[in-house]
Amino acid sequence: MKENYLSFLLRIWKSGVPENPDWRLSIENTLTRERVAFDSLEGLVEYLKVKVSEDPTNERPQFDGSNAGQTE
Repeated sequence: MKENYLSFLLRIWKSGVPENPDWRLSIENTLTRERVAFDSLEGLVEYLKVKVSEDPTNERPQFDGSNAGQTE
């Protein structure tokens, strides 16, 4: 059985004046290296909702475990 997966690197940092900083976010797809920046957590969540609802066979390789740690 083949499993589909997503893998992302999430970055979160403060921006703006120290008295009233804004949080910034970015997410990087570890398979495609696509990086997207967000000004809000809500924007990030919406992005992830779209990504998990896409057809996985169009964009991502499938992992079936056949080449993971096997020795002959």
